[in-house]
Amino acid sequence: SIICMVTDKSMSPDYKAGDYVGGIQYDAAQGISSHIGSTCIITLDEEIIQVRKILLGKNEQIFLCPTNIQYESEMINKQDILSIASIIWHRRAFTGHSNDA
Repeated sequence: SIICMVTDKSMSPDYKAGDYVGGIQYDAAQGISSHIGSTCIITLDEEIIQVRKILLGKNEQIFLCPTNIQYESEMINKQDILSIASIIWHRRAFTGHSNDA
């Protein structure tokens, strides 16, 4: 399994900075095709962990897409992905409420 914290606004409004997401981690070779169109936790060759929606491009290229249109998608090769996890757990960041009058 894997748990990571969302660190920016790239996946807003679904996931906000400070939210935690988790999932069952699989080797990318075991079925990245079953994750196409899903938002997943992706571990890349450089051991970078990202939360992104996965789309399939031309020539088996993979697009890692943020849901916030102010951020750009990244195009990678399938072999750049070490592991992938569908998100099955989400904990929102506590923002706190002030009742000051």
